[in-house]
Amino acid sequence: MLLAGKTPAQAAHAVGVARQTAYTWKAVLDEGGIDALRAMPTRGRPARLGDEQLQALGRTLLDKPTAHGFGTELWTLKRVGVLIERLYGVKFG
Repeated sequence: MLLAGKTPAQAAHAVGVARQTAYTWKAVLDEGGIDALRAMPTRGRPARLGDEQLQALGRTLLDKPTAHGFGTELWTLKRVGVLIERLYGVKFG
């Protein structure tokens, strides 16, 4: 997007990252080109669920929480964590 003329702010909004991240990408791109941008290390913790698991979880969250044994119709962060542990054996927190 940056190579196509989008501003860092537009690129950040389009891919859902912080604006500062896109400005960092732009600086690396301007200084070292696309190869430098590709060589940037990824940040953050590695994902603990695979793509298929995340997609399945997204579909599951369209169900009502009561369908999964919870007492009310409200998904909370804690309930999502419990659901992930039940479905995939992965515990967060």
